[in-house]
Amino acid sequence: MDYYSLPTNTYPIMGQSSSASKPMPLPCRLFAITLMIALMIGASFPAAAADGSVDITVAGTFQFGGAFELVDPEFGFIDLQVEDSGGTAVFLGVPVNRLLQVEFIAISQDTEVAIDEGPFNGDFVIGDLELDYYHAGIVWHFPLGQIEPYFALSGGVSRFNFKIDGVRDETFPSASIGGGLKARFTDHFGLRLDARLFFTDFDDDLYDRNDRCRRSCDEGAAMTQGFIAGGVLFSF
Repeated sequence: MDYYSLPTNTYPIMGQSSSASKPMPLPCRLFAITLMIALMIGASFPAAAADGSVDITVAGTFQFGGAFELVDPEFGFIDLQVEDSGGTAVFLGVPVNRLLQVEFIAISQDTEVAIDEGPFNGDFVIGDLELDYYHAGIVWHFPLGQIEPYFALSGGVSRFNFKIDGVRDETFPSASIGGGLKARFTDHFGLRLDARLFFTDFDDDLYDRNDRCRRSCDEGAAMTQGFIAGGVLFSF
């Protein structure tokens, strides 16, 4: 894989934001709805949590897809892609009742960002990126004995930690939707598989340093990334 150097003073999609009011980004709305649902159900069934268990999962991950832009003062907008790679994740699920959990998620992916030069020229890597997700959400289980399929929804933030000179780190709102499977071999031990789509919202950050918008700002911009995880499940 070839490596490519960007000029210094390069900026991620961030820039001056518009003074006009904007609606709350979709990931933020999903996050707020998720917490409201969990709180309402928890308030309605406060004693039912005793029927569930606290779950902790330590997992290996594979994340794929994802594209975004850098704003360079000299060259303008540069389209980049996140290289597919593995990572790690920790899930903490707290029961609301036997079927529903409030879940907290931390994910870290060490990867690279590159310019796609097409199928014949390959990718030009410009540097390393640590992409982290910090989310809270809900998990709804469908128990089938020791096997528990589930549906999951979460919201939080995506943290872009660039290892590129002149590129500053950024944090954006994000959301995920997906599902998976928990296999409980004993009361305290099992395995978990999880698959999701993560959506990172750049709506508030489409302006360059001169407050000029590249596209219609009402359309917005987002990064979609696939996520697969498998790990060991501990229950208490």
